[in-house]
Order: sequence, then C-alpha cells, then structure tokens
Amino acid sequence: MNIKLSIIVPVYNLEKFVGRCLESILCQVNDEVEIIIIDDGSTDNSGTIIDEYAQKHSNIKVIHKSNEGISKTRNKGLVQAKGEYVLFVDSDDYIAGNMVKTMLNQAINKNADIVISKAVNEWPDQTKEDMFTKDFDESEVINGMEAVKRFWAGEINGHPWNKLIRRELMINNNIVFPEDKKIYEDAPTLFKLYLKANRIAFVNKNLYYYVQHPGSVTKKPKFSMLYDHVDMIKAIEDSVDKRYCKKDFKKEYQYFLLKQIYYHIDLLNQLYFTNKLAAEQHKKELGKYIKSIEFNNLFNNYYFNNNADKLRLFLVKTRLCYLLRFRYRS
Repeated sequence: MNIKLSIIVPVYNLEKFVGRCLESILCQVNDEVEIIIIDDGSTDNSGTIIDEYAQKHSNIKVIHKSNEGISKTRNKGLVQAKGEYVLFVDSDDYIAGNMVKTMLNQAINKNADIVISKAVNEWPDQTKEDMFTKDFDESEVINGMEAVKRFWAGEINGHPWNKLIRRELMINNNIVFPEDKKIYEDAPTLFKLYLKANRIAFVNKNLYYYVQHPGSVTKKPKFSMLYDHVDMIKAIEDSVDKRYCKKDFKKEYQYFLLKQIYYHIDLLNQLYFTNKLAAEQHKKELGKYIKSIEFNNLFNNYYFNNNADKLRLFLVKTRLCYLLRFRYRS
C-alpha cells in the first residue's frame, strides 16, 4: 500500500511529554501513515519510551542518533520519509484526534501542496488560547505570493507543525531546515515553501496544540538568539524580490517588520547589562530596519488596528523602547 503521510517526530529529553504526543498520533493512523521518530541523542528515558512504542506498533520507525539539533533531526526524518505528504510534530506538543484525516482529506480535495490548520497555545497551567483570531476559509485555495502576504500580515504563521506539506515540494526544491541555526529556523524554511507552492488550502479547526514551556530555549535570552533573529529577517528578505517588500506588499511587510523589531528589542533589553558593547552593536544593526518603517504606511494598514500595535510603533520609532531595559536590571 502506498504511504500517504509521513509524520516526523523529533525527540530530545522529553520523557514527560513524548508519550502524550505519540498517543495523540496513534489513535488516528492506519496503514497509509508512517511515524518516523528520531531520538536526537536524548540522555533521559525518551529513547527507551519510543523504543517501547515501536515494539507495539509496526508503522513506527525509530532512529537513534547523536545530538545535532532540531533542524538536522527534522531533515533526517524528511530523508527517511516515504509519504506523499509530511507532517512535523514536536514531541512536547500533541495533535487533535481528527487532525490526520481532516488534513489529508483537504489536501486531496484541493490537490494542495500545503494545508494549514488553526492551532492552540497551551500554557503551563493548561489554559488554552487560540493562536489565530481570524477564521480560515476552507473553500479557498491561494498561491505562494498570497501566502507570503498573509504571513507578513500575521494571518498565517511560519512554523511547520500545523501544516501538511507535499514531500516533493521540499525534495524537488531542495528546501530543508537550516542546520546552522538553533532557533528561528522555521520561518525562512516555511517562507521558501510558500513561494514554491502553487496551491495552499486551509482547515478552519484547531488541530495542533503548541505547549509553552517556561524553561525552553526561546524563553532564556542570550546573544546568539539576537544574531539568529537578524539572520532570519535577512533570509526572508533575500528570498523574495525586493519590490514585494517595498511596493506590492509594503504594508504587510512593514507590519511584520515592526513585530520582529519590537520582539528583538525586548530580547536586547533583557541582555543589555550582560554585555553593553554587544547590545550597542545590535542597536546599530536595528537602526536601518527602524528607519524603513513609516508612520503613515502603518497607520493606514488594515492589520494595524489596535492600541498595542500603535504603542509598539511609537516606542520603536522614538527609540523609547530601549529605555525599557531598566526593568530587567535586577
């Protein structure tokens, strides 16, 4: 039987969560679905747990390797995958019990290269929050440039885990996750996929549960994150004709840029007193991006419609946002 879907699950030291993740997947798979679990050199009991699952389920394939990071781990799974589509699931997250069927049906019905579902943030106290406030239209199919516009506008995200992706789209275009980055590796990869996709469809249901952890790598600021974050913005800019940034989708791009700058300065403020010289160098790097943001352009932006956005713009353009570092000094 042909494999319709390969579910790729990277695992690294997540013994407390991997069981829940795999149970959420196994309750809905059949002979057309394979599960590829890659143990990225775990030092806890994760490797043993996934081996036990593999012994009980013939459609699970386990790969053990030395620790190399999530990008190399996902890429390893992609090479091993045989499915027409791939779905990436992080092992500390979980999926809805109907995700596989729902996403596959939409992919087939729309002949889609990518299918995007809605998703949920789950916090440590188990409260949940919808990740997308705007409904998806399940009847529409959009092209890659429209997806780029919506990505910059914040209507869709730059993560792989709420997406069903045609495997050939990645293989034929040599699109993989950048292996020299530890964080922010998702967005440039998904951006390239959007650009190459001819048909992108949607499912207007919360099918992926993204579990937030206070101790995760993205919650512990360090200067390497700043370098990686700037590289992410540059990679996205370099992937597309500049006219889309400066003219065709200028409003959407500047909205994206404002959010990225504000996030970057928040990280910078938290790190300022650990290395003032490096922080000042980063401020210079951000200067060119701040100069490119226009008040009039954003205030006339359909997506720029709340007081929080207006406050961010004011703080960024006046550079007052840098003064917020003093709250992190203790």
